[in-house]
Amino acid sequence: MGLGQERCNPGRGHGSSVAWVVNDVDIDRNGIIWTALSGSGQLAGFDRRKCKVLNGPTAIGQQCPEGWTLYTAPGPKMKGVTDESSADFEYYNWVDQFNTLGLGENIPIVTGTSSDSLQAFNPATKKWTILRVPYPMGFFSRGWTAGSTTRTPVGRAAESGRPTAVI
Repeated sequence: MGLGQERCNPGRGHGSSVAWVVNDVDIDRNGIIWTALSGSGQLAGFDRRKCKVLNGPTAIGQQCPEGWTLYTAPGPKMKGVTDESSADFEYYNWVDQFNTLGLGENIPIVTGTSSDSLQAFNPATKKWTILRVPYPMGFFSRGWTAGSTTRTPVGRAAESGRPTAVI
């Protein structure tokens, strides 16, 4: 069982925020886990360094609500919705660990499926950068990804030693 709804719940301990539907996870070079929450239109970051309980009999997966931080993605809200959510469907995410896009290192990127956009979040400034292909072209953002390293077996560096982009 990996990081998912059975093991951890980023929505707990965040007041009125409701976070749900983890589709994918990635990790930055500082050890922070990032996940797009498609059901609530948010980006969640989990920093284990903030946890008070790390092991023992109470470490059952729900012991660290303080490790989660939720960031509402930019975009419209559905009429009548008052909670911290977005109507955009944040389906997939990855972390640009090596500044592949020129926005900085360790920048989480989510795909705004309902807006045909890539949404880059800068954790240092808490600001979003929206990347969009103008109409009439558009693109299918749900299937788009940029890998910051080549795919290799765990524990082995990429043969070229350089980051690569997969489009």
